[in-house]
Amino acid sequence: MALKGLDIFKLSPKKNCKECGSPTCMAFCMKVAQGAVSIDKCPYFSDDAKAVLNEQTAPPMKTITVGNGLKLGGETVLFRHEKTLVNKNLYAVSVCTGMDDAAVDAKLAQMQKVDYERIGERMYVEFVLVANKGNDPEKYAALVTKAAATGRALILECWDAECAKAALAGAVLSAAALIGFTVYGMIYDYFDTVVSLTLALGVAGMAAYALADKVWSELLNLAAVACITFGMGLFFLNSYPVWADRLNNISMYGSRGTLVPVIALLVLMVAAIVAGIVSCFTQKEGKAK
Repeated sequence: MALKGLDIFKLSPKKNCKECGSPTCMAFCMKVAQGAVSIDKCPYFSDDAKAVLNEQTAPPMKTITVGNGLKLGGETVLFRHEKTLVNKNLYAVSVCTGMDDAAVDAKLAQMQKVDYERIGERMYVEFVLVANKGNDPEKYAALVTKAAATGRALILECWDAECAKAALAGAVLSAAALIGFTVYGMIYDYFDTVVSLTLALGVAGMAAYALADKVWSELLNLAAVACITFGMGLFFLNSYPVWADRLNNISMYGSRGTLVPVIALLVLMVAAIVAGIVSCFTQKEGKAK
């Protein structure tokens, strides 16, 4: 966020000492706002004021260090011609376990040929992305070792752990919703076979997806999300007496309990659906050891 000179001046010591090279503190703050000088040229700015200014003038994108001291981020513009890019673009080539050894060797060899100096700057491919496209941990580990031998920084693409976590979280939330719905039915003498069945199928589908290492399990996860979504919609529609009576403060329908358990069950179902959707969009691959 760009600060105006007056905003910086409010935090200045207002001494007009001229030690910074400017005739007044206001003139110095205007230069700081324009990016002409650094705030550090004033020895009297307090640490608290500097912290506030650094926080408010920090670029929207944080700078991160990757690989062998390579930096990414810290940019204040999207295009170089708008101002400048603080850090250079970094490049990578990708290899995966779906490629044969000859194709991998050829791609890595070609990558290493592109390495030259231009205007005092080394131009080369900084990263090798190693993707796991199968269920063979040993093959993936061997490919990672081969890529590491090039001396370039590695980007490892292996998703199954997080995918399983998301699916397992969905299964746990679905089970909690099923148990909650059963307790709710016992307390208020209400039972819906379809809702219970869809929640049970959702639990089974997400659990199978989290634990099974088969391609067909992905279809189970998608079906589980659909089942829970259908069950939630049906439960919401069937809970209209509770909503009608409680929102209108009447007992026309002789509704079942308060809105609290209904809303709690709906929240659990929504959370289970979200976790299931996240796992659907997370690639499930074999994990390298």
